[in-house]
Amino acid sequence: MPGPIIVYYSLEGNTDLVARTIAAEFGWDLLRLVPKKSIPDSGFKKYVWGGRQVVLGKRPELEPCAFSAAGRPFVVIAAPIWAGSYAAPLSTFLDEHGAALTRVAAIFCHAGGSTQKAEKNLLAASAASELLSVLRLLDPKEKNREESLAAAISWARALGSTEA
Repeated sequence: MPGPIIVYYSLEGNTDLVARTIAAEFGWDLLRLVPKKSIPDSGFKKYVWGGRQVVLGKRPELEPCAFSAAGRPFVVIAAPIWAGSYAAPLSTFLDEHGAALTRVAAIFCHAGGSTQKAEKNLLAASAASELLSVLRLLDPKEKNREESLAAAISWARALGSTEA
């Protein structure tokens, strides 16, 4: 039986750092979503591009990836917050696989503000009736790195106890 999987998108490395740390600690599978067209990752363009994609409901095409939620105790969705919701590449993934996601947890990395809209959108895009747990981290790569990673490990440990 497969274990938990973290499906994630990361532009600047915050979400990647957290996802890889948890996967290494607990042996969970990782699936990184990669857009076919590169996304600006620095300067003002990244904010314009990212915010525009979310606000307009754009779905960037992703590189092919193999995914199945079958037999997994839960799926963790992880992404940065852009314009109040999760990054647009995650929307593309959820359009294709959301109906198969019944036990979902989330990790949201952000630069401040609320993750409430992202949580609401994730529930609407999945088949889950509620999120098992949500981890919210403020720029974990740059701010309070060790504290953020310790919180992520603690969160994942508690989440892992819900596997049954």
